[in-house]
Amino acid sequence: MIQVLWIDDQYDQMKSFIEDAAMRGFTFHAFKSAEEGLQFLETNLELIQAIVLDGVFFKYANQSGDSADERGIGHAIQGISRICGNTKDLTPIIYSGQASFTHEENSIITSNELKLFDKTDIDHDELLFEAILDHVGQSEDLTIRKEFESILDLASASYLGHKHFRSLLKLLRQIKSTERISSDEYAITDIRKLMESVFKKMVEVKMVPEGMSFNGIARFFNGDDWVNEPTFTPKVIGFTLYQLAQLVQDGSHAEANSEGGLKLELDDYIKTSSSDYLYRSMIHQFIDTLTWAKNAIDNAQWNPNSQFWKKKEHTGLITSINEKGWGTLESSAFPNIQMSVTKKDMEDNLLKEGDQVYCRITQGTKYYINEIEKRY
Repeated sequence: MIQVLWIDDQYDQMKSFIEDAAMRGFTFHAFKSAEEGLQFLETNLELIQAIVLDGVFFKYANQSGDSADERGIGHAIQGISRICGNTKDLTPIIYSGQASFTHEENSIITSNELKLFDKTDIDHDELLFEAILDHVGQSEDLTIRKEFESILDLASASYLGHKHFRSLLKLLRQIKSTERISSDEYAITDIRKLMESVFKKMVEVKMVPEGMSFNGIARFFNGDDWVNEPTFTPKVIGFTLYQLAQLVQDGSHAEANSEGGLKLELDDYIKTSSSDYLYRSMIHQFIDTLTWAKNAIDNAQWNPNSQFWKKKEHTGLITSINEKGWGTLESSAFPNIQMSVTKKDMEDNLLKEGDQVYCRITQGTKYYINEIEKRY
């Protein structure tokens, strides 16, 4: 869908036009005032591909009634120029039914050299759509938007929200580029934030249980920690989600230097690596899991019955805290064994001596606390 910003104080009276536009592949983000439209544009500049303005509309959001005038369009044109600067061409297209625009010479149109279409002439609707397509066709991102349309659809109110469009588009640009991606251009934190939003959406639609951490949800899909695995998830997707979560968790916290350390040392590796293949593979894996997640959400491929959500967990007690802020844990599952809780885990969970906790512990050559949270 081609994303269009539309400012018209009477847009809500033009439902047939909006429906016709949608059938032709346009999504109109409509506002009644210049103030509201510019606010949306400022936070969604990467999303918007074209702008359509009425000739007369409100300048401010608190206006109503007959207070619309040409101050609105003047303010909008100035604001669009300020927001876009030299980074993006979003010269507005005028779609008005006002005689002062359509049947008389108008200084706003002539001085800004704007294209004008008459909303009272049904034939002009098609001409408007063609003008938008002509404008968008000059965009370097058009090919990417077409190829990854279903992925970019995730950056909508129905899924993750428009605020994530910029990050998604950046990742897609990177994997389409034939140039080597330098390590300082890596957007691992963006991938993590996008994954967090995907997980949040999954919780919202009851695809996964509530109250889990980022890593907890990744382990849920991998079949860890839970008595019953999520059978709607292909095992390879569950494994990919888990592995990707470990990578982005490590990479996005590279600035941390806690006593627990970063177990994969991803940041150290990518700074010295002679290729960008690992980073590109992370984006491709993420895009694949996004595709699966969107289909799963759309088709409700899960059973939200919480009787299947029985967590494998242990209980324990924080028995002491040393001078460096590390805690000592004694768990009912491993009597007479004392385990260390990192300072970071203590601080993140606001733990103090005597607190009861839920935890997940794995046993290898040592005992490892993989997850811990306070019991209330």
